[in-house]
Amino acid sequence: MLRRKLQSTPLKLHLSADVWSVPNRKAFLGICVKFVDPDAKEALQALSALSELPGLDGPGSHGGAEQWKLLQHVLEDYNIWNKVGFYTGEGRRLGSQDP
Repeated sequence: MLRRKLQSTPLKLHLSADVWSVPNRKAFLGICVKFVDPDAKEALQALSALSELPGLDGPGSHGGAEQWKLLQHVLEDYNIWNKVGFYTGEGRRLGSQDP
């Protein structure tokens, strides 16, 4: 249902994402999509958390390049490339590590 709603909205989708890891080094990417549902005439927000993502478990793995690879996969999977408006990421420099 969410996939269909995101694909069918005539308006832009605005995304934000954040990467974090738990002590056992498993990494997670949280993606938040904000959009307006024209039928309901209100702003909606959906959150998708992807766990144990490959490539996000080593030093420097939370950088923008790694986040982009995973976000790109989700955009392709949901077929919403042409709908993306603005994107806000975690703001880490490429190659930085969690404190």
